[in-house]
Amino acid sequence: MPIRVPDELPAVNFLREENVFVMTTS
Repeated sequence: MPIRVPDELPAVNFLREENVFVMTTS
């Protein structure tokens, strides 16, 4: 299941660097 987070959260870039698929809310 994708992780849905707001684009402005720094965690988005962190998770992407950790090779975790992130689906932004936008």
